[in-house]
Amino acid sequence: MRNVRYFSKQNEKFNFKLHKIFDISEIENKIRLFNSEWLIDTSRQNMYVPHKNTNTYFLIEHSNHWQYGDMYMPQFKCLDKELWESVKPIVKYLESIIDGKMGKVVLINLPSGKDILEHQDKGDYLDIVRRFHIPIITNENVWFKVEDEVKNMKAGECWEINNSKPHSVKNEGIENRIHLMIDIMPMIGVNSYNAKI
Repeated sequence: MRNVRYFSKQNEKFNFKLHKIFDISEIENKIRLFNSEWLIDTSRQNMYVPHKNTNTYFLIEHSNHWQYGDMYMPQFKCLDKELWESVKPIVKYLESIIDGKMGKVVLINLPSGKDILEHQDKGDYLDIVRRFHIPIITNENVWFKVEDEVKNMKAGECWEINNSKPHSVKNEGIENRIHLMIDIMPMIGVNSYNAKI
């Protein structure tokens, strides 16, 4: 079995990669109606200090504590089948370009005037997955920083970020910023896979 470092992003030179622009209008229409949905699962913002200002809605969950060699078992959490049907083609596209399987698929709401503190993601799961951010609702005053590079991502753009490097976000606009975050685990890093999705 190869060492986990073989699959790591830590030594890769990129901070951001723009892959594609998606039509996210159906997803946007659904989440503009969200209210109590943001309170279904508050574990991410309660557990991780950098994310304390965010609200999340899990479509697919996977443990951050996964270690290389473990069974890979994403869990379906989405309560809105129409929303999942709108997101699924994006997930399938990303699985195809990475030759991998989905991990976390999460909507992340960062309210106006709030930030996500600088942090580096650690552990086998977070070090191996390819992490994509797609702004669904955003504004010209949202700043996503990886190391010393800063981007203002536009709605529908699909950006891969190197989450193994220090990264942070600031929403200095007057509207909440909502991203769709999708993790894809390369199949080369997965020994065994079990998902009922």
